[in-house]
Amino acid sequence: MRGADLPGGCTADASQTPSTHRSGWLGASVPAARRLGAPLLGRCSPQSLPPPGSRAAGRRPPPSRSRAARPRPSGLPTPRAARAPDAGAVLAEPGAAPRGEMSFFGFGQSVEVDILLNDAESRKRAEHKTEDGKKEKYFLFYDGETVSGKVSLALKNPNKRLEHQGIKIEFIGQIELYYDRGNHHEFVSLVKDLARPGEITQSQAFDFEFTHVEKPYESYTGQNVKLRYFLRATISRRLNDVVKEMDIVVHTLSTYPELNSSIKMEVGIEDCLHIEFEYNKSKYHLKDVIVGKIYFLLVRIKIKHMEIDIIKRETTGTGPNVYHENDTIAKYEIMDGAPVRGESIPIRLFLAGYELTPTMRDINKKFSVRYYLNLVLIDEEERRYFKQQEVVLWRKGDIVRKSMSHQAAIASQRFEGTTSLASMGLNEEQKEFQKVAFDFAAREMAPNMAEWDQKELFPVDMMRKAAQLGFGGVYVRTDVGGSGLSRLDTSVIFEALATGCTSTTAYMSIHNMCAWMIDSFGNEDQRHKFCPPLCTMEKFASYCLTEPGSGSDAASLLTSAKRQGDQYVLNGSKAFISGAGEADIYVVMCRTGGPGPKGISCILVEKGTPGLSFGKKEKKVSDDWAGSNSSYETLPVARPTLVVF
Repeated sequence: MRGADLPGGCTADASQTPSTHRSGWLGASVPAARRLGAPLLGRCSPQSLPPPGSRAAGRRPPPSRSRAARPRPSGLPTPRAARAPDAGAVLAEPGAAPRGEMSFFGFGQSVEVDILLNDAESRKRAEHKTEDGKKEKYFLFYDGETVSGKVSLALKNPNKRLEHQGIKIEFIGQIELYYDRGNHHEFVSLVKDLARPGEITQSQAFDFEFTHVEKPYESYTGQNVKLRYFLRATISRRLNDVVKEMDIVVHTLSTYPELNSSIKMEVGIEDCLHIEFEYNKSKYHLKDVIVGKIYFLLVRIKIKHMEIDIIKRETTGTGPNVYHENDTIAKYEIMDGAPVRGESIPIRLFLAGYELTPTMRDINKKFSVRYYLNLVLIDEEERRYFKQQEVVLWRKGDIVRKSMSHQAAIASQRFEGTTSLASMGLNEEQKEFQKVAFDFAAREMAPNMAEWDQKELFPVDMMRKAAQLGFGGVYVRTDVGGSGLSRLDTSVIFEALATGCTSTTAYMSIHNMCAWMIDSFGNEDQRHKFCPPLCTMEKFASYCLTEPGSGSDAASLLTSAKRQGDQYVLNGSKAFISGAGEADIYVVMCRTGGPGPKGISCILVEKGTPGLSFGKKEKKVSDDWAGSNSSYETLPVARPTLVVF
């Protein structure tokens, strides 16, 4: 009898059921990111599911996260769960008293079972998400690798013997659908008998080996399905078996696809909107960079915001019982103002750092996982228009050498993983800059990226370490503390840093731009006053252009600066200012003359100047500390801080 035969109904908190999603342009809604690990009430048994022909059959079933229990003989206590990724984990005999105590009314024998891999010390481990959303490390295997080790049995009472009906070890690959817990769909099942029926009188170990095991699919834990590989040791007994399981993780590796054509699409609304967008290719490895461009051929809709999302779509079931789960992995804001006809916007998305899996299509006819780029436009009336395009993700082979240190290996993997394209055409000095930046990103940024994002931290210490490498004023002249490099050198450095944390690198690039503006257009007093502390990142800078009413359209900005004696008095407000409230120097674009771009000047405002205030932080994905508003109300600024262009 299996867990599917247990009685019981199925109940779930309706508030946790995700909303459905529609695609199209007019009247469509942006898919919302699903919260992982949402609490559910009760359990679901197959008897409680509606028949395929009923009205409820098309609804999403509540994916119970609890594991189905095996039925036990009446009167025996329930065994303690013992699932751990370590090779030496121990599981007591089901029905036995706690370790070191007698079992079954004080008689009989208890045993501890370990599964140990032969290469446990040298085998690499990989993080993998569990059903409750947590991450644990498991031993990593690839398709075709041999799985070998030993099953160790340790008797708790050396004066007692353990009778059994046979001992075996199994290697299993199976798919479990959360709404059908009782049925495990096995696609790999290998068995080796370790001992015939008999008695165990002393602790002993049994060797096993599964040679060149086929592992066709990647391990996966999703919203409604789990694909897992595990070893299971079983001591068969008359009343109850002793069972020990150990999970492993499998990654499927691929080579560069022979055909990888670019994606070109035209979308629009008749007589209102016509957009062409292009991506450099259609297949990307998990640490790749998506490069593209959007062209506006016709714009008669007042668009105020545009973003591009990476969406994962999980599909489970067959026939009438097909369920879709959309998960927004990342959002990138690519425009916060109104586009004009003939304008083009470049796109550059870094995939490293996100929880992505390879594209999985029709896995054992049970489920699929696909990824989409979702372009979203929002007009002034809050109407949303979007268009999706599927892209294929794949996992590239591991190129890290075992002789390297851990941190150097991470940096090398990131560096070598992109060098085939990113380093093409660079000279030796630029390649060295790139290597240093990749190494710093892997060591100082990538391990802390999630914490910075969750806690909305402005990583001052990390950026000052970057400044020690010359990243505080990369293309600022050397006489004021800069590195004196070219724009191409700067692009190479920041592209590599972005593999560690995209949003922090975005701010560092803005800081560098502010320092360059002062260095290029300021007078000598301004250069020597502001540039040295900016290049060491003792002080931080923010660029203030975007306004609530005009977006990033500089020619339409309204913030004014009027001269009064030896001072300029600023009035106005800015929006989406990266580093606002944290920065020490604000490079403010304001109007000192007539309408149009020729009437705009730049004034430096130092933090603490009376009249300078900051609004609430704007909640932005992966950029939590970089989206505040700033206001200037009758703000007097000394005349020497005017930067002349």
